[in-house]
Amino acid sequence: MSKENDTEKIKFDFDQDENQPKNPLIRFIKNNSKEIFTLIRNHIAIAVFGLIVVVACDMLAASIWGIDTAPVWPNHVGGGVAILLYLGLMYVVMWEKGAKDRTKLESGRLVRDNLYGLKVWLCANSLIILLTVLMLIFKPFWSDGSGVLDLILRFLNGMYISIMGSTPLGDWGHLIALVPGPVVAILSYISGISGQKCLFPENKNDRNRNIR
Repeated sequence: MSKENDTEKIKFDFDQDENQPKNPLIRFIKNNSKEIFTLIRNHIAIAVFGLIVVVACDMLAASIWGIDTAPVWPNHVGGGVAILLYLGLMYVVMWEKGAKDRTKLESGRLVRDNLYGLKVWLCANSLIILLTVLMLIFKPFWSDGSGVLDLILRFLNGMYISIMGSTPLGDWGHLIALVPGPVVAILSYISGISGQKCLFPENKNDRNRNIR
């Protein structure tokens, strides 16, 4: 009697699962919903935090130097703290995902994708990207609609508001908010799957494994 039927098939992450959606985009969102949701949640939280910090810095500067003579640098300091916190949280999420995928890569259960971080970031920021494109399209012939979208984007990108307010690019300054995120997402995931510690100390499990 053949034992082939009793042999359990090893399922790989790149195997086609009948229960998975056939659409590759929907399948990617479903399989990575945890990371996507975490990035969205962190983005909203830091956007609100950034707005509060920038407003607080403006009020503090106005109370010390006066409304008309208040310097701009406190505003940029508060905004810089918000940006670093936002990018730091993104780094943590994508690095931890890369560290988990490293085990699958070493066992051959996963195909390496250096653009994984970019894909997750695009899914999490699709609404912001769409609103930015629409605002720039509407600007020449529908200033009111573009102005509404500008206000919405300033809230959604609250961590970048101090930079967007000082750039000479006008509405095109909103594109600045679309640059740091994908860069950090790509590099942090690659750092995780490559086993680079960077901002993180050596994991206790990894240290014990090396000792053995």
